Amino acid sequence: MRGLSLLCFSPRVTRADDSLRPHTATLLVSLSQRSLSGLTKRSATQSLVLSSSTSDLVATTPLSYTADEVKHVALSPDGSRQAVFRQVAAKDGKPARKVVEIVRVLDGRKEDELDLSKEHGDLYLDSTFGPPSWHPSSTSLVYTAEAPAPKPDPSALRPPSTKFEYTPDFGETFTGRREPTLFLLVLADSSFQGALRQDKPLLSVHRLTSPDLAGPVVFGQPALLPDTERLRLVATGYEPLGDGRKLGIVYCTNRRARIYALEVKPEQSDGDDEDDKPKVVFRTASATPISSADRSARSPRVLPSPPSLTASRVVYISNALGGPHASCAALQLATLSASLAVDEDRTIVAVVDVPDTKDDDPFPGLYVDQLPSDPFVVGPDGEVAVALTSVWRTRRVPLVVGLGSGRVTSLAPWPERRTSVDAALPYLYLGKDGGAQEQLESFSVLGTDGQDRVVALRSGPGAPPRLVVANVREGSGARWKVLKGAPVSDERASSPSCTRSRDLAAAEASLRSSPR
Repeated sequence: MRGLSLLCFSPRVTRADDSLRPHTATLLVSLSQRSLSGLTKRSATQSLVLSSSTSDLVATTPLSYTADEVKHVALSPDGSRQAVFRQVAAKDGKPARKVVEIVRVLDGRKEDELDLSKEHGDLYLDSTFGPPSWHPSSTSLVYTAEAPAPKPDPSALRPPSTKFEYTPDFGETFTGRREPTLFLLVLADSSFQGALRQDKPLLSVHRLTSPDLAGPVVFGQPALLPDTERLRLVATGYEPLGDGRKLGIVYCTNRRARIYALEVKPEQSDGDDEDDKPKVVFRTASATPISSADRSARSPRVLPSPPSLTASRVVYISNALGGPHASCAALQLATLSASLAVDEDRTIVAVVDVPDTKDDDPFPGLYVDQLPSDPFVVGPDGEVAVALTSVWRTRRVPLVVGLGSGRVTSLAPWPERRTSVDAALPYLYLGKDGGAQEQLESFSVLGTDGQDRVVALRSGPGAPPRLVVANVREGSGARWKVLKGAPVSDERASSPSCTRSRDLAAAEASLRSSPR
């Protein structure tokens, strides 16, 4: 318990967003920290300034703890704005409220704010349904939230029968989450304001999806296409069973899920209340499936491209529908035409049934939970690639996959087999040198700078997580630079478990003494 307490006193990195400048890059790091005595979890942010050429750490800002009411902060693609989602508690007789604020990063000035309490329920901020996603122009934002409760009819003598119908939720970590719905936030300076025909451009929110859009399909993981004239996006659609049951999806990559392309158009609305005036709102006019019906797809990521290009390319991963849990995945690249029709759906990395035994360390295939929010990089030969985390043997390793060639490159060092020691598991023999221990460490890719750098968390059997960065142009010999180490106490740092895993040492000793 003492060791656990020491580790819980240290903040844990949960997210990293990159903002580029001519000579430096600013990495906005989100951290979480648990209080064992208070049984709470606090969130904090910190900015790390890196050299654009060497990725060396130039400067850091003090750790700043965020208020408990701040549920999520979404940084715009150009790094100039933040969308701050707040959950304001009830106070002085006033009910609880959900508020979004648009804040300038440079000086902290609040550009606009909007009360979302009547628009929807709780936000979905997990990777399964996707955190908020900005338009490449940094003037619009799409996110997922629980659909609002139906408003009662004041003239009805009794509640409608539908009020008492059972609506299943998604279970597991989504207890109480029944109808995820996509919402669009349009800023005052957005190019889409013209379609709303307002006297004065204002920050507004629009409900994009409803249960009757594509049958019983509900949507999450939205990503806007780079078109500045027409509102279009891709999202993951989750479909229940024929009898209406919703199967758990957070740990299950074999459920009914497809990638859809959504066409959003303005339409006239009569208003939700009697006092509301008719107004123009955005609604999804059509939902076109992109991925195959016999695959369970997720994590759609739109390749950056100039708005002048009519075609869009979307990367996603898929598993066998209804097959085993956590099976080998495929990486797909879909090309969409101007009408959102699928011109091509190409498999970049296919499912590996049997690894090639001719290689000493054969590629086992992709075993991926979700793609990073910003996975795209440019490889050594100028090829656009995707950075992701996959399981390889007993470790999670960072991989770079070229979208043109399909070539897979691991950025993690691989343990060297030690034949000079009497160990039952020579690959796991750590020895006393730190370099050998680092060869056993796992990685978790957090994101990229969109060019040639990958930011990840790195940890091992006896090493707490550290925030690291590497240049993908160095290929398999990439050197990982530590940007932020784990601030453990002196007592914890000097303990044997920080230089060698006690559990691993005990297992190795047990295997040595066992008969062969």
